[in-house]
Amino acid sequence: MHKLIILETLKPFIEKEGSLLSRKNIKVLTALSGEEILKIHRAEHVNLIITELKMPDIDGDKLCSLIRNDEVLRKVSLIIICDNDKSDIDRCEACGVNAFITKPVNSEDIFSNIRKFLYVLDRKDLRALYHEDVKCKSGDNIFFAKADNLSSSGILIHSDQVLEKESKISCSFYIEGHPVTVNGKIVRVQKKPPGTYCYGVQFVRVAILTQVRIDKFIENF
Repeated sequence: MHKLIILETLKPFIEKEGSLLSRKNIKVLTALSGEEILKIHRAEHVNLIITELKMPDIDGDKLCSLIRNDEVLRKVSLIIICDNDKSDIDRCEACGVNAFITKPVNSEDIFSNIRKFLYVLDRKDLRALYHEDVKCKSGDNIFFAKADNLSSSGILIHSDQVLEKESKISCSFYIEGHPVTVNGKIVRVQKKPPGTYCYGVQFVRVAILTQVRIDKFIENF
């Protein structure tokens, strides 16, 4: 079972997804302060901590530094929520945090990072065969591609369209009769004869309901 500590003030952002987190075998622990986060982490050795940069006792960047300098506690992923200004962002980047999210924050921001650091890491190699048409949009170019397989974090498609690596792309397809649209970027390009290109698309900021449908499809394959 994965263990997650989240600051009490951030708990409302994950309450709607509580049952989903439970199904994903994630134990959610809450803390009221930086000191309590440290106390719980020492006892539980959690996998992920989500906190704020500014707290009344220990600021998030100092908390991160304390954890990173502790041989026992350092093996944990940390996410800090901060204001969208340069000084706060600089503090987050300097302290060794795995990721930071700038305010205003929402449930999708939180949940996508929980997936990134917990669930997807467990299932990143699990793919389901998926041979369906995919409507794609990259820039002003709209075209249809054929899918080869689908994972929790991406889709493999092939098309005669020429696209560059790192290009942004939107993919629309059906999961068990439900239409879904996912934004992503092309992380792999392979040319296949005759004149066909294979593209590995990594999903970016997937909507919660869409992610649930994709994950369920993968699990049931």
